[in-house]
Amino acid sequence: MLLPNETSIRNLLSLGSSMADTAFSFDVPLGDRLEQLVNSEYGADVFFKVGEAGELMFAHKIIITTASEVFYAQLNGKFEEATKNTRTDPIAIKDINSTIFLEILRFMYCEKVNLNGDNLVEVNYAAKKYLLSKLVDICDKFIQDKIKEENVLKIFNDNRRYEFVDINTICLQVICDNPLECFDQKLFLALELGSLKLIVDSPEMNCHDDQLVRACERWLKTNSNRQRISKEFSQVMKGRNCRELHCQKLHAFSKFSYSDTVVTDITIEVSKPFNLYGFGILIGTESTDIQSLKLNVEVKVEFDDEWENCFSTEVVVPVKQEEVYVYEVVFKKIIMEEHGMYRIVVKMEDDEEPLSEMFHLEFFEPAGTAWKNWMELSYTDEEDQNCLSYLLVNKK
Repeated sequence: MLLPNETSIRNLLSLGSSMADTAFSFDVPLGDRLEQLVNSEYGADVFFKVGEAGELMFAHKIIITTASEVFYAQLNGKFEEATKNTRTDPIAIKDINSTIFLEILRFMYCEKVNLNGDNLVEVNYAAKKYLLSKLVDICDKFIQDKIKEENVLKIFNDNRRYEFVDINTICLQVICDNPLECFDQKLFLALELGSLKLIVDSPEMNCHDDQLVRACERWLKTNSNRQRISKEFSQVMKGRNCRELHCQKLHAFSKFSYSDTVVTDITIEVSKPFNLYGFGILIGTESTDIQSLKLNVEVKVEFDDEWENCFSTEVVVPVKQEEVYVYEVVFKKIIMEEHGMYRIVVKMEDDEEPLSEMFHLEFFEPAGTAWKNWMELSYTDEEDQNCLSYLLVNKK
């Protein structure tokens, strides 16, 4: 028997390609081969009208009915779709858009999915609808591991359509862990009122109430129906007046004394990574002549033998006569990286008059010993002065 030569084979392939709607790659792995059939008209015997636009999409019964119990029942039972499914009378799918349905088809054909923060909520919904347990597991892993500050607001707001409990829980944990970062994102101003209410109603959040109020006021200025929304928002704020920080306080204890000038300059060498959200500053003097104090507050990180600011602010704090209290500073989360070198500096403004008998601790020594596994502390200044009462931290 004569074997066909190369020219006759190419002519045959060219003729076959012209007969098919799509040119296929043939010498490819099975998964890639099946992926070529996703939404392909070639050999299709199931037709869908998808989304509000009613986009026509194609599938193959033998594949989707062996991948999904829902499609198996729909296309083999007594449902209308089993007998009247044609190109001119396709199955209508109104609650899923064509982009998401394409991902569902791709997963049923070859167990591949392009999952990201933009489509997570919709893919999760469709996976549950069609009982695709493996895809649901993939979504669950994304929810647990990949919801971060850069995508959390989009995912959280998308979830207003379905209110999946696990997505709400993880999103609120991420937002409340570093709210000041989330408040500065443009997407915060685009949140639905329902999303804002859930954030405001959180019992724990790493910011002060005045910081939250300022963020919400920015949101109110951006959104329409301001008067109605403002009234509803005010009711929510009144209902949550005992919010706590979503981190722990690492308190310091040591002997205290008074000095004319107090400069805190502590170096932290990190052994195990942790997050820093702020700290408490001890304010107190026996002087009766001072009403307020202007402080420079900085957190620095060493980079290429230089100290760069992670956080810097000037604060004017009231001085309470014959009373020592803690002034709390809360800022965006700083990730204290392993083996990193950091400095916390608190000092009076250069133009401030030296104070007589300013309260301070002799050194910063947190209670217990567990913190020694995270960090090693030293003093940059010659004197071991310290006006820090505690650090606001969480282990990573």
